Amino acid sequence: MILKEIFLSSKTKNDDMDNEEAWVKMQLDKLTQKTTHLTALEKNNYSEGYLRNALSKIPALIANEADQLIFKAEIEELVKLFPVRNDQGKFDANDYSKKLSTFKASIQKKYNLVAKRYHISIWLPLGISIGLPFGLIFKNIALGIPIGLAFGAAVGSFLDRKAEQEGRVL
Repeated sequence: MILKEIFLSSKTKNDDMDNEEAWVKMQLDKLTQKTTHLTALEKNNYSEGYLRNALSKIPALIANEADQLIFKAEIEELVKLFPVRNDQGKFDANDYSKKLSTFKASIQKKYNLVAKRYHISIWLPLGISIGLPFGLIFKNIALGIPIGLAFGAAVGSFLDRKAEQEGRVL
């Protein structure tokens, strides 16, 4: 009797994994259909690679079923809203951009995963704002800005490298 329960529970887990893989493949296929006619720059602008990486990494990190359902709903919404060209050749990405921004923030908070070059995009402006007071102290703002820029670039690239080594980059 115990062996039968173990077999049934392992079979259910395997079925869940197969369903999970099928869902991921289906979302990737939908995303591929929407991005086939986009240039590499357009794909980059709309974070297509981020969504693909999120689909490949995050399902393995989700522990409970409620978070899994929330993740699936968010991804499905993002894939549905992914911008495509209209008749005039323009993109309508307002809703998508808002949802993507919210999604990235929640992923960063829940799973400590960041987008590529996230830290450098945060630390460059911070470095400049730190360098400006030094420029004022030395009565040479033109000197303070590059010092702050160098500081921000150094800290940001260090943190980006660290996140990359830890496998926390999507």
